[in-house]
Amino acid sequence: MPLTPAEKRDAQQIFAAGNACPDCGGIHQRACPRIKRLELHPNGNRIGVTYFKRYDDTGIIWPDDAYDPEDNTEDANGR
Repeated sequence: MPLTPAEKRDAQQIFAAGNACPDCGGIHQRACPRIKRLELHPNGNRIGVTYFKRYDDTGIIWPDDAYDPEDNTEDANGR
């Protein structure tokens, strides 16, 4: 997914802060499309997750999108 330099900086900050999706490793607006079934305890804790083997990853920003080696942009840490 092609990102503008500003979008790349924003995504780099999210990845650097460790705030990417814990299930797929990307950034997305809605529920993770990788999750097929999510079981929650009445207290809200996860007790089980079932994943799709294949899923539509349209709209997910991956680390490769944010840290394009062909760009001479700095990452979120100024490197």
